[in-house]
Amino acid sequence: MSLRGPGSRSHLKGKQDVADMDERERELQRASMDYIWSHTKYVKTYIVVDKKRFEMWDENVTKTTEKVMDVVSQLDTFTHEFNTRVVLIGLEIWTEGNLIHISLNIRFALMAFNRWRTDYVFRRVIHDIAHLIVGHNTGSAMGDAYFRGTCTYYKAATIDSFYHEDITRFTNLLAHELGHTLGMMHDHSGCRCGEQSSCIMNDAVTHESRYSNCSIDNYYEYLRTRGGICLYEKPDPSRIMRKSVCGNRVLDRGEECDCGSVETCSKDPCCLPTCKMTKGSVCAFGPCCEGCQFRLRGQCLPSQ
Repeated sequence: MSLRGPGSRSHLKGKQDVADMDERERELQRASMDYIWSHTKYVKTYIVVDKKRFEMWDENVTKTTEKVMDVVSQLDTFTHEFNTRVVLIGLEIWTEGNLIHISLNIRFALMAFNRWRTDYVFRRVIHDIAHLIVGHNTGSAMGDAYFRGTCTYYKAATIDSFYHEDITRFTNLLAHELGHTLGMMHDHSGCRCGEQSSCIMNDAVTHESRYSNCSIDNYYEYLRTRGGICLYEKPDPSRIMRKSVCGNRVLDRGEECDCGSVETCSKDPCCLPTCKMTKGSVCAFGPCCEGCQFRLRGQCLPSQ
């Protein structure tokens, strides 16, 4: 006759409890990742242009503003792949002179900008990240950023050198430094963006306009550990600075619809790449639109 000690049953039950807890943890992680993937993130961005770069844009405020919005619009297309939008909520142009000493040492310059940002900007315009665009050549390091700095009060800053006129190259630099603030590390030999191996987070700035699989994994790990909690907050539409651009998947003034690129528009029966609706279409999106036609009254789907 076998005897069972008084602790035997509870020992078996304890193992089951641990297994149940592990399964619940896995379910929570899966639910968390589903939330992260499905919800749009917004990087609410404040940009400062230094005096040198302003001079390079002919000391013209309108031209400077348009160039910055072009950069942000292009940058926003890079982050669409992982359901993240880059929106400009503030622009400051140092037309009379720089408000900080911009050291030739890029790390010192970043530190000075960040101190000024926390002292004078954050109390006026709450933002997720701030970029300082400088017009001089900063040497071998063309940009600098605080790793995982987005959504923090003390580290939400980058500095980016735009001493030339290659706007695509500069946008990629800005995307690279933004990537660091979102938890992305430099790519290694196993990282890919489509068929390419030289992606945005390469340790040298390239003209490739895609983040790698490694970068996206880094970003979602950052979000999973709640590093980017502020990104889920939608910006006030009245604060967003943007110019009307057909193809950015945002309905701007004067557009009937905006299906994005030629490729994405080819899959949209309601909207043309020209941001006009297809023949016979009366709507292109929204809870009351089905098959490019308005639903009958009372049949609208609830908005998500």
